[in-house]
Amino acid sequence: MMLSPLSRQQPFKNKTIVLTGASGGIGLELSHALAEQGANIIAIAKSQAKLSIWANDLKPFGIKTAIIPFDLSKTDQFFSLTCKIIDAVHQFSESSSAHIDVLINNAGIEIYRAFQDYSTDEIEKVIRVNLLAAMELTHQLMPHLASDARIVNMASLASKKSHPYDSVYAASKAGLLLWGHSLRQELAHTDISVCAICPGYVSDQGMLANTGTQAPWLAGRSRAEAVATATLKATHRRRCETIINQDPFTQFLTRLLLATEQLWPHLTDFSNKWMGITQANRQRASRTSASLRPRCSIPRGGPV
Repeated sequence: MMLSPLSRQQPFKNKTIVLTGASGGIGLELSHALAEQGANIIAIAKSQAKLSIWANDLKPFGIKTAIIPFDLSKTDQFFSLTCKIIDAVHQFSESSSAHIDVLINNAGIEIYRAFQDYSTDEIEKVIRVNLLAAMELTHQLMPHLASDARIVNMASLASKKSHPYDSVYAASKAGLLLWGHSLRQELAHTDISVCAICPGYVSDQGMLANTGTQAPWLAGRSRAEAVATATLKATHRRRCETIINQDPFTQFLTRLLLATEQLWPHLTDFSNKWMGITQANRQRASRTSASLRPRCSIPRGGPV
C-alpha cells in the first residue's frame, strides 16, 4: 500500500492521542491512520467487546494503546473517565510531565425522526453524546493538554445546513461547531489549536451506512478512510475548519451553496428538496420506530 505524504512525514509519531468513538466508522479509520504514523492512542467507546477487537487489530503497528469502555451519555460520571485517561497518559510516558497532544472528539449518535416523534430521552441522549460530552471532556482534560496541543471536533455538514428529520443531530453538531470556534478564539493567546471537521454523507460505514439507505448522490458521498485522511491533514496544519465531501469539485460546490444560503436562508428549503436530502431523511425516519411519548388530550367541549 502506498503511503500518503502525511504518513511518510509521521507528524503524530509518539504523540499521545485521546480518541472518542474509536471502535467504528470514522473513528476506526482514524485509529488505523494514526497507528500507521506511530501515534499512541487512548481509545474511548461504549462497547468493551469492540474495543478489545480494536486493540488486537492495532497490535501489529507496535504502538501503545489503552482502551476505556465508557458511555459518553453519562456526563455526570466524567470525573471517573478523566482519571482513567490521565492514568493511561502517565503509563504511556512514565513521566510526571506527561500530557495529551491531540484530543479528538469524534463520538456521535444520530436518530432519524420527525421532530414531534422524538422522546425527551432521545433528544437528551443525542445532545449529551454529540455536544455535552465533547465540551465536558475537553473542559476536564485542558489542564493535561500539551502547550501546543490540538483539539479536533468532528462536526458535520449538518452543522452548517438544516437537516430535516434529523433536526436534533443537526442542532447538536451546530452547537459543537460554534463552541469550538468560540474556544479557539479564547485560546488565541496560546499555541493550542481547535479544528472543526465537517464531513458530508459517509457512505461505506458508520451512522448512515447502518441505516441501510444510500446518500443522495447530488449531496456527495465520502468514504470513512478519506475522511480520516483529510482530518489528520487538517489537524496537522491546524486548520480552523475543514469541509469534506466526495471530491474537490463537490467540496467547492458545497462551500458555494453554504455561502449562498447564508445570504438567502430560504434557499435551503429548495436545495434540500432538489438534492434529495429531505426525501432521503424522511425515508430513514420511516424505517425506525418512533418512540411513544405521552401527549395531553383536550376534553371534548373545550376548557371548563
